[in-house]
Amino acid sequence: MSSGLFRPLLLLLFVPIEAFANFYGAPITESTWTISVTRAECSLSHDVPNFGRAVFSQSAGEMLSFQLQPKRKSAPVTRASLTVSAPAWMHEVAPSQQYAVYQERPSQPGRAERLVVHDQAAELMLNELNAGWFPTFIYTTASPSEMTYETRVAVSAVNFRAASEVFSGCRDNLLPISFAGLRNSHLFFDPSSTALDLRARSEVGMMAEYLALMPERTVLITPYSSWGGKSARNRFDQRVAALTSILSKKGIKAGQVRSVFKRSALSSDQQVINLKLVDPSALKLLHYRPKSLTINRREKQQLGLLAEYFKEKRNGSRIVVNGHTDSNGGRKSNKKISAQRAEVVRQFLISQGISPKHIRVKAWGERKPVSSNRSTRGQANNRRVEIKFIG
Repeated sequence: MSSGLFRPLLLLLFVPIEAFANFYGAPITESTWTISVTRAECSLSHDVPNFGRAVFSQSAGEMLSFQLQPKRKSAPVTRASLTVSAPAWMHEVAPSQQYAVYQERPSQPGRAERLVVHDQAAELMLNELNAGWFPTFIYTTASPSEMTYETRVAVSAVNFRAASEVFSGCRDNLLPISFAGLRNSHLFFDPSSTALDLRARSEVGMMAEYLALMPERTVLITPYSSWGGKSARNRFDQRVAALTSILSKKGIKAGQVRSVFKRSALSSDQQVINLKLVDPSALKLLHYRPKSLTINRREKQQLGLLAEYFKEKRNGSRIVVNGHTDSNGGRKSNKKISAQRAEVVRQFLISQGISPKHIRVKAWGERKPVSSNRSTRGQANNRRVEIKFIG
């Protein structure tokens, strides 16, 4: 028997009978990269014949990611890795870089698992492709019969560079914040003002771009506080009119914008931007429960907004935190309690990035009531911290 007939048998002997291998990659003449470009998202995709797609994508405000997307569902992936291979015409040694590969479960039943590379590893993949290397995924799946299947998928660098340059330009032009980042937004207005400053106009401009790109999405405008009666309602309506005018001039349809004069009117719909209009006068007063020295989650949110407003619009001013109590207890102990309550607020504002030198505490005890201490309601009104800006 000639030696030529033995060679295939010898090769087969070295392959476990329960292991099978598949290789996928685009032939040189069929390798293409397709680009999708908007200000909200950039994608660069590559068809892998008989397998699926390889996609680089980046959304506004997010990091770069890469997904390997099979067309057909297979057995669960038990192990996956990503290395770099050299094409047949390159005689250099491929980089020995190893990448972290993650499995992403499909959002819909019947879809295949995706293999994902995130952030810096995806950036390195881009660099390797631009240099002419072929990133190659190697993963194994196990069937119910305990047979192991190895799959190799090469991502081709052929025709990549020109498409990559356009993709890079798209990434540089992305909006600075994601739609998810805009979903719960707020705009500051100076007291009694209906005018939007440059920063607010910029934020509204970003919202308008998303609303124009995705006409199914809407914005719901509500007040941070609906306290203040008819004058507060009128001021809110005027501010909404100013916002609607700006959005209309940017091509946003009237049906995409609605308003409700109610603090709690928030939408849980992921397609809706909840936009609160904030007047700083609604942020400067906190009330305490009897014998309490703590601030709750809602009050922390309120003080966080106050700190943001101060840094954005009043950074050259000073803050005075005034502590007050009701008349229960002695004058000396009440003054001490009012000082402690004001100090809690001061410390929280410092934790939000305001310099201690900008904040002063005053303890008034029971000396400056705003209501009669003869009723429980009046006492609740008097247990307060008032914040004032000076300068």
